[in-house]
Amino acid sequence: MTPKELPIVVNLSYELHKKGQTSREIQKQTSIPERTVYMHFASAIMAGHPVNCLKLGVKLEDVETIEQHIKNKCNNLIPKLNELNSSVNIKETTCRLVLALIKVLYGMTDCTPAQQKENIERFSAAIQKRVVPGITKRPNLFNPSSGFNPPRKR
Repeated sequence: MTPKELPIVVNLSYELHKKGQTSREIQKQTSIPERTVYMHFASAIMAGHPVNCLKLGVKLEDVETIEQHIKNKCNNLIPKLNELNSSVNIKETTCRLVLALIKVLYGMTDCTPAQQKENIERFSAAIQKRVVPGITKRPNLFNPSSGFNPPRKR
């Protein structure tokens, strides 16, 4: 699997992590909040880049706990991060990384060209179902000349 290119700021955090810096060191050096640094790590994981999750405090037990919670309590649906964090009593940063790992494990990312193409096709099909035939673009809700006239309050 070829990793996707990372946005510049995400790549900065990722490259510093690859050089062995901790999330706190990255935060101090870049002035990026530590929580955001973990978001960058999760983005890197989902883009197919290797991240040393053990160094970031993720344990195998955390992965197993969260995976079992999703299977047993969430009907196999990925929960919102804050709900997961409070339900399993695991740090938010750890939950974020574990969710990224689980998404990669179950093919829920667009880190491969085939997955990207499939996601684009699914998204396009969903849009086509919602678009009224004959309308080629969405109306501009803020431009009165676009043909969309919202109801006026009386």
